[in-house]
Amino acid sequence: MKLVFYICLLCMTAFSYADTVNDIDNIVGEYSVDAGFVAGSIGVIFESDYSSEFHIHEITISRVKDDKRLKVKVDGAFNFFPSYDYINKEYAVNVFYFPLKPGEYVVSGITYTMTDNRRTVVRNKIPISIPIKLTKGKVSYIGQYLAHAGFFYSVKNELDRDKELINKKQIYENRKYDVKIPEFKETDRAYFRLVNEKYYQALKVARTKYVKEMEEEEAEGD
Repeated sequence: MKLVFYICLLCMTAFSYADTVNDIDNIVGEYSVDAGFVAGSIGVIFESDYSSEFHIHEITISRVKDDKRLKVKVDGAFNFFPSYDYINKEYAVNVFYFPLKPGEYVVSGITYTMTDNRRTVVRNKIPISIPIKLTKGKVSYIGQYLAHAGFFYSVKNELDRDKELINKKQIYENRKYDVKIPEFKETDRAYFRLVNEKYYQALKVARTKYVKEMEEEEAEGD
């Protein structure tokens, strides 16, 4: 019975690989010596008080000079067999790694989308402009972003893990990674929050509590 429960739980919380929507029209080739790179990971929290009920979660990265946009998203709509780069009992993520022309970029927005009977889209009301600088030949690592209930992302430095995951997918061991976790202004903290290990312990407790409650409800129904 527990096996059936966990299969159903994975179905309810299924999210697909990190996808992108891109209108930056002059991305350079990924092996070009002229490229700068932005890297990180985006993911979701499994069922608990922290998990979002929305299906699609996006972060928008914009180029300052012309507002061209790159959207990194995790899309779980109608996908019952997700593929993750990293998964544990509390959350799952996929890495992203994009070659772009060096220059000034910003994290400019977040979007949560519900794809049930009536499509619901929620975007940030407060303007976001979190600087990212891409340097020729270097990788700007901007962190791990986990989507939360309450319409915000928790942000953490997971460089060692994410770099290893990226290198498993694409061989870039010799590229220099610069940690560029954004410095969030007071207004940004409505949407992005830096976290520590104490937070992850709380997340684990919330997940364990949720699973126990679901098992108890299932036992009462038998």
